[in-house]
Amino acid sequence: MIGDLFVHPQLKADNTSSDFPNITYVNNATLGDDRALVVNELRGERSEILSRMVEDRKIAWIIEIRSPATLYSKTIRSFQTETSIQWNSEETGEKLPVYIISQLVALEEVYLPAEILHELWRTRPFVRAPAGAVLAQGNVQAAKPLIASILRFIPDETLSDGTIEVSGPDEHIRFTVKTAVNLHLEIRTRRDILLGALIAAMGKLKPEDHDPEDSRVLRSISQRLAEGGVEDWMHDGYNPALAATTLEPFLSESAEPE
Repeated sequence: MIGDLFVHPQLKADNTSSDFPNITYVNNATLGDDRALVVNELRGERSEILSRMVEDRKIAWIIEIRSPATLYSKTIRSFQTETSIQWNSEETGEKLPVYIISQLVALEEVYLPAEILHELWRTRPFVRAPAGAVLAQGNVQAAKPLIASILRFIPDETLSDGTIEVSGPDEHIRFTVKTAVNLHLEIRTRRDILLGALIAAMGKLKPEDHDPEDSRVLRSISQRLAEGGVEDWMHDGYNPALAATTLEPFLSESAEPE
């Protein structure tokens, strides 16, 4: 529906609105452990009209970091196409999902030229959007914890029961973990499968190929190891098993008194 329930036009990154027929909104995020690089870009014919309003600081990208489980919320205002953001994982919960939501918001009353809008809006030369109006709605980006973001599990019917095969990393520092079909059904409940895969993955990081300065993900891994007092793969004393269990320690179960 043109205009949906809004009294002003709105552009959507999922392409469900035709209010701005010649403008495309590109919204994505390169996610790290407790940080992300968020891209909010307007493309297409006459998108420069909205981009100029951003440059003039009449409208701005408002990026919200939200953790529903812990009620954590942080809002960042940006006038850039690319915005680096960071959050406190102690407040969001290290194992809980964090959501990143972008919107293009009017900071003051603005007038949108009818020429950039769908014909149903062209009843007058301009369409008024009040301060606070959401002019573009981004996709909800889910930021996964570091380990969940680098391990990709897929079942492999050619593998014998109880076995896994780890390959990678690719250019995004993601490892593919092929699992026997009987193991794939147990990934969520079997922490030993995760740790076995992570140990193998850490063993594939080599100093000649994986400089932490070349990748946000590698920097996150290296920093996490340094915080635990453990050397990374750039050092001679690197131990993949120690590195993996520093990132994801084994859980010990306390014995209950009889």
